[in-house]
Amino acid sequence: MVDEKPTTPPAKPPAPVPPSAEQPATAKPDGNAADPSGEKVTTPGPAADADRDSAVRNLQGEAALLEQTEMGKYVSRGINQFNAETIIFTSSYDEEFTDSGRRAGQRRPPRLRLSEQDLDKATASFVEPPGFQDELALLADRNLVVLAGPIRTGKRTRALQLLKTTLRDAGLDEAVEELPASILTNPQWRVPRKDTGFVVFDEPGRKDAFSAAKIGEEWLRNIAQRLQESDSFLVVVTGPPGGSLADAPNRAEFVLDEWELPDSVEILHRRLRDTVPSEAEELIEKLGGTELTEVLVERDSPAFAVRAATEIVESHRAGRSLEETAAKLGNAEGLVHEWLSRDPEVKDLSLVLATAVLDDTGYLKVADAAVSLYQRLSSGGGAPTSLRYAQRLLADHTWLQRVPPEDHRRAPTLRFRHPRVRPAVLRVVWCGYDGARGKILEWLKELALHPDVEIRAGVAQAIGILAQQDFQHGVHEYLQPWGREDSQLLRQTAALGLNVAGALGDDRAAWSVLERWATFAYWENTENLCTTAALAAGGPLGIREPRRALRVLRDFVVCPDKWDVLTSVAASTRALLGAGRGREVLDALHEWTEADGDKDALVKALLVFTCVVEPDSEDAWPVLLRTADENRERITALWCRAMANGFVRDLALGELRNWVRRVDEDPGAEPVVLGLVADIADESPGDKNRVRHALSQWAQDRYQPSLAAATFYDLMDEPEEEVS
Repeated sequence: MVDEKPTTPPAKPPAPVPPSAEQPATAKPDGNAADPSGEKVTTPGPAADADRDSAVRNLQGEAALLEQTEMGKYVSRGINQFNAETIIFTSSYDEEFTDSGRRAGQRRPPRLRLSEQDLDKATASFVEPPGFQDELALLADRNLVVLAGPIRTGKRTRALQLLKTTLRDAGLDEAVEELPASILTNPQWRVPRKDTGFVVFDEPGRKDAFSAAKIGEEWLRNIAQRLQESDSFLVVVTGPPGGSLADAPNRAEFVLDEWELPDSVEILHRRLRDTVPSEAEELIEKLGGTELTEVLVERDSPAFAVRAATEIVESHRAGRSLEETAAKLGNAEGLVHEWLSRDPEVKDLSLVLATAVLDDTGYLKVADAAVSLYQRLSSGGGAPTSLRYAQRLLADHTWLQRVPPEDHRRAPTLRFRHPRVRPAVLRVVWCGYDGARGKILEWLKELALHPDVEIRAGVAQAIGILAQQDFQHGVHEYLQPWGREDSQLLRQTAALGLNVAGALGDDRAAWSVLERWATFAYWENTENLCTTAALAAGGPLGIREPRRALRVLRDFVVCPDKWDVLTSVAASTRALLGAGRGREVLDALHEWTEADGDKDALVKALLVFTCVVEPDSEDAWPVLLRTADENRERITALWCRAMANGFVRDLALGELRNWVRRVDEDPGAEPVVLGLVADIADESPGDKNRVRHALSQWAQDRYQPSLAAATFYDLMDEPEEEVS
């Protein structure tokens, strides 16, 4: 890490030197560089600074590698998903719910027989889900069905309703015997009674393993045959398929693991009508004006719908408002507290936290990040090869959603069903797991160094959300320390993290930190923190206040030395342009290049301009080309100044060539580009000679001759009034 403590007193920024009457702002630097215009255009002598030479050679490539514009788009998209309701946390739930309302991890008390009355009570308010009739047909045909799936999805009620309906249709006694899960590992098990319905509630034991994972092809086939011979029926309720059950060749004949859930809203209404029939319709009508319907769809959990009905009835009887109850049920932090109160395993915690950081990205990215966090948090320090998140992805988290890609060759996307859950997970885990906070921060730093811009953008959003919990803690623990690091990718992540914290919270505090970092431009050995400030100026804060951001960037342009910061200045200027702040950017660049007193400042500003006009990697047209007609006067002046500067001329001509070649690929660009070329040529005889010389070379290029350049050249040989 570079020590960036100030070593000399700060100096005041140099005052701009106005152009003299004899030498206009577009005058050429002193020296003797060759110029096709025939004018004497010079470059600095042999004492030119090596840092400046390096900046000229590498600026455009390094600025493009930062992908500041693209990363800013990802970060802005994340910010737009959030609102004040997302980040303000209120009361939380501490209860733990599973399918039957028991605490997770508790073994079901043994029960031998469910009478007809017990079945009626257990299946009261049952809402038939899509595909239920097919499940009934399967049980009637095979006599054995395995319901395998996540918790809190109503499997227990579904199983009992399957048995109750099947027994009634078969003319048998509507009573069910509950059997222990040990029969699932006993290949010699025999049906204890004819004409009977049986159920097994298989619950996870040690290491979260289900007994049904040991079921194989032979067990399924033999048990089904014995049940048929006894005219009996068995439904096994278990978790997601695993082990030999998942690999059984005849699994599709008996295992139901892809089934739709019943409508949660209908479950709620049915419960209310059964519980308080005289008041149900009034309650349902009042609930229609609350956010509860959206919450029910978001949770998509039968168990939650039952719980909501209970809370509504109790609140109504206690005289509390339905709006208050609906808001409490919809609290995202409550969902997270409810889950964490069951002490989830490290592998599950790692997956949820990785999803919170990389929300709405590809499954492989999230899974890799989860495995990396698991290795840091687990006592063993390594991840078992058997860790397969895809199989257990939605087993315990109905609030996670795997979205299939449009292109079947790509991995699915993983995200939360509702954006407000994401900051709730980050906040609760960050503030609640004190012993893990340091390891989580190390993991976030590792992700912030990733070459994938989408991953870095996710980390920037995450640390910005975390910084809201205690802004000063965030600044001193990770934002500023990361901003001093040697890695430019890490500094970029810190810069945009500061933007997220400001955009979602106190923007004045964030601007205060940003501008304090920028003051280090006039101290020695502070390049790293200065580049962080420059990158931060191109984020959402700068997009909201572009002139304030451009004042920060100007300080690095006029500041002596600090050439290493120029890449970040160029990247942020491009980001502001890409966000629709083209007018402000061009006005600033025009102002920065007017004063010719400081040659280094002029070179810096013109280098930034060459980055601004560079084609965007995501778009066939350079961003500025789309608005060139509205800003032609500014663009023309800046291009002429750049071509007149010996340091920047080659880059400026190279970008003009890219614009001309755009016409070869897209004739629709011809009016805009031809008009601009003509305006540049009209600035002065020297500018016209430069443009004609360049067009001639491009038209006669041995490997890539440009038809557009040849056309433009021919037009420029005609009378001037036809060119302009």
